[in-house]
Amino acid sequence: MESKKSIIRRSFLFCAFILSISLGAATAEAVDLRAGGGGGFMIGTQWLELDDLNRDLRTGGYDTFNESSLFCGGAGYGFIGERLVFGGEGGGFSQEASTGSYLQRLEGGYGLFTAGYVVFSRWGFNIFPQVGLGWGGVSLRITERSVPTFDEILATPTRESYLSTGNFMMQGALGIDYRLNLRVLEKTEGEGGLLFGVRFGYGYTFGESDWSMGEINVVDGPDVGINGFFIRFLIGGWGVEPVSGR
Repeated sequence: MESKKSIIRRSFLFCAFILSISLGAATAEAVDLRAGGGGGFMIGTQWLELDDLNRDLRTGGYDTFNESSLFCGGAGYGFIGERLVFGGEGGGFSQEASTGSYLQRLEGGYGLFTAGYVVFSRWGFNIFPQVGLGWGGVSLRITERSVPTFDEILATPTRESYLSTGNFMMQGALGIDYRLNLRVLEKTEGEGGLLFGVRFGYGYTFGESDWSMGEINVVDGPDVGINGFFIRFLIGGWGVEPVSGR
């Protein structure tokens, strides 16, 4: 299995590559953008680091989880000047598995501040590398399938375990948006319409997984994280102020 240092190095190299594209385009021809922005709903696939967790689950006689999961969330951004793009995004995933008399649920999510730089804007398309910084976390819930009475729960309350962990997260991505101009802001001399986009990149959660169960710290837990490549599709809306003096 690839070492954690190697994964961290690869993450930094990927983000450095994204930034180098942005900086290298700083002297390119100006694009036709002004104050405004866009955003919408995202859905896609996120790959996860679950090797250690699945190993422990197998050892304990439980079913394992998939290392890729359906992701749902949202993103929004605004333009500053002609090229800079600042915003945020967030979302999460959920999986279920079952083993005998137990139901397992793995959930996770993140929230990031994002910054990017438009390197191409023509024919309705915007292409912008971006970097995101924020927080990502994962939780594991194991619940007994039985249907107890209230008194039975009081007598033996340990019928469900809920463990969680989280840490600092970095993400590098390439965003490609298509702006369908419906001129919905025509009365205010602006432009706007529907937004269709795709995001492809790599995310990494730094540090070791410090698990907790409520207020109790759990030692010797497996390392997990929202680590790996992702692809997400976006649908929403956009709007910009008119270009003056051109």
